[in-house]
Amino acid sequence: MEIKIKRAYEKPSSTDGFRILVDRLWPRGISKDRAKVDFWPKELAPSTELRRWYGHDPEKWSEFKSRYAAELSGNQELLNRLMEYVRKGTVTFVNSSKEQRLNNAVALKEYVESLTRRKYVQGGHPGTWHKYRRTNIQSDLNLRPYKFKSHLSNTKRR
Repeated sequence: MEIKIKRAYEKPSSTDGFRILVDRLWPRGISKDRAKVDFWPKELAPSTELRRWYGHDPEKWSEFKSRYAAELSGNQELLNRLMEYVRKGTVTFVNSSKEQRLNNAVALKEYVESLTRRKYVQGGHPGTWHKYRRTNIQSDLNLRPYKFKSHLSNTKRR
């Protein structure tokens, strides 16, 4: 799994893998043939309100990422589809932002990488991971719940 980020105005290359446009609006002056976009999930891009609020202000970056993550977690179906492409191999997030370090493609990449680091269960959402870990820690470590009554029955009372 490798996620790259590239501007829509850069020439596509064979090493890009599956190209995903992560902007809500199509990049100006770029034809569909020239962009070579394989998937365009408009609903996974930041909402217009969030995008306008952020305005690429570096002081709002951490808050933007938090709000964007909240929007992403609300669209589980499309997020699962995106994760399928990411799991298959190299993916390039294509965007039109002039800002290279603080844009929605970078925030989306960080969010997707955090999901893969947490080893989400297929089709799960944030709560699924915790449920999975609680139920599988005991089976993974071969632990049994402590039985208080059986422990007392083996001791003598005075």
